[in-house]
Amino acid sequence: MDMLDFKVRLVGYPQNAQTLATAAALGCFEEKSADQIMEGLLALPEEERLKKERGVLKNSFGRGHGSVGDQIHFTFSIENLPRAATLLLCLPEYLEHLQQSLRRAKADRGFHVPEVVKYSGFEDEMKKVLDRTFEFYDRACNAGVPGEDARFLLPLYTKTNIVTTGNARELCHLWWMSKHPCVPSVVMDVVDEMISLAKEKT
Repeated sequence: MDMLDFKVRLVGYPQNAQTLATAAALGCFEEKSADQIMEGLLALPEEERLKKERGVLKNSFGRGHGSVGDQIHFTFSIENLPRAATLLLCLPEYLEHLQQSLRRAKADRGFHVPEVVKYSGFEDEMKKVLDRTFEFYDRACNAGVPGEDARFLLPLYTKTNIVTTGNARELCHLWWMSKHPCVPSVVMDVVDEMISLAKEKT
């Protein structure tokens, strides 16, 4: 899949995410509340604050205190991801998803064709098969077969939309899982983009 085929947008995230996580981490060891600690951090000159935050978070995660990352949630809107990729995206149990129903999928949106297929000589044949499944789906629905039943024939390379929400720790878990050699490259590309967008806000 060309990188331009799918779109990842970060549509929800906490303000002062890094400061929030730092205050929460420090709140485990100090008498002050996280709110009081956050006020103190925000009163510091930016360079001093950032240095302190990075030090606290590095120390927290370095000691295995992963729950610090649980305090920061991100919500992503992802367009034109193949259904097969969303199945892998949904594997981590602590991520939350809302996905477009296959009953709303349209053939004219196109399909995902993996790079390995494009160079195998089977691309045209694959596209014909994919097109025929949607033709059958449309005929079945027009003949009165409920979309809930007819949709099961639709291919996993059908493009879909999904909204995914998760905390920083689970996004790290997802990133680690996406690097397994059996995971399709499109999943790796999408997860890398999600991580990149989240990093910009921390």
